[in-house]
Amino acid sequence: MRTHRYLWTFGAKRRVHACSFTSRLAPSLLTAWRLTSSAAAHMAVASVLFLGLIDRCLLGEDQAAGAQQSSVIRADGQGERVPQQNKTANADRESNSQGLRDRTAADGVVGPPTQAQANWARKMKISVDIASATGISMRLVPPGEFLMGSNDADINEIVRLASPGTDRRWWSSQQPKHKVRITRAFYVGTHEVTQEEFGKVMGRKPSWFAKGQLQDASVRGIDTHRFPVEGVSWFDAVEFCNTLSAKDHLPAYYDVAQPTVNEMGSIVTAQVVIRGGRGYRLPTEAEWEYACRAGRTTTVTSREQRVVSGVATTNERPHKVGTCLPNAFGLCDMQDNVKEWCQDWYSETYFRESPPIDPTGPATGDRRVVRGGSWLGSAWSRCCETRAGRAPNESDGTIGFRVTKTP
Repeated sequence: MRTHRYLWTFGAKRRVHACSFTSRLAPSLLTAWRLTSSAAAHMAVASVLFLGLIDRCLLGEDQAAGAQQSSVIRADGQGERVPQQNKTANADRESNSQGLRDRTAADGVVGPPTQAQANWARKMKISVDIASATGISMRLVPPGEFLMGSNDADINEIVRLASPGTDRRWWSSQQPKHKVRITRAFYVGTHEVTQEEFGKVMGRKPSWFAKGQLQDASVRGIDTHRFPVEGVSWFDAVEFCNTLSAKDHLPAYYDVAQPTVNEMGSIVTAQVVIRGGRGYRLPTEAEWEYACRAGRTTTVTSREQRVVSGVATTNERPHKVGTCLPNAFGLCDMQDNVKEWCQDWYSETYFRESPPIDPTGPATGDRRVVRGGSWLGSAWSRCCETRAGRAPNESDGTIGFRVTKTP
């Protein structure tokens, strides 16, 4: 069951959504968010949440070992046809390796690539790690096969994390668990697009959790430049990808026609057509889950992340990207921090009809896929297979995105 609350801010009606809310909640989300971080505030927040927002990035299994143990993923390149290198691949602005190490040291520990990542980079004669002209770091994810979605055992684990007696039908859109093959390697951001990166590209700052914005009180005295951007619609994310492509002298991946914006500068309507090509884009839902699992075949929650340098995360706001250690592919915060827009239209029944090779979602719809968990949620909402749909014009303080591109 989902509950939506509307907040009036600067004359704009903004919609807030969280899967962990129930219709019985009485206090307003705005009141809870505007409380301080005192013990009294914690009690107030707890009173309005379905399941206490206490899940942190805890010590868990070493995910790097997961990629080696998987019996399903086939990303070693053996017996695979390697796509030919694009002749214009040199147009990519590849990062200097030492500079990338310096950058990722500041954002969190990205770690070395897997053998499969290194093998495919060598065969395709491209770099494992690249960066955009504006400094967004990306890592190569090799093609392969994986099991997408949830089986009954996975749902049992999610229900256990949620609450005994929880209606299992809440997660029916994640079934059946099915084999999916990703046939092409792709680059994906090592972390979500940050407030700083979004500002450099788009020249505005939509985030709620920033100085002078809706949740200014929650981040007072905190540098939020490396926080993930949020408060962006799906249209905003697509427009960002096109603008970033132009800065890197790449063709736009999307045609965006007749955009209209609200008083906050967010795009709320537009005609979007996928052109394809090598420009920056959002990941497909299948690419997102494949990259998130990084070889793991069972339900993976954010409990399996490990906090860098003992820095704790919070359930009151987003945190700096890279605070938690990455998965085996070197990707940070895919199940935590903010939810992430994907390219696909959303359908609750799509997994029953999804093609096994490079699925791209339904042909039409009224909602776009949102994946991953956010700072506002419990362990069950941060599982790698958790999926939801949101109207493409919606935006709030829990949804951001990361960029993807084809080599």
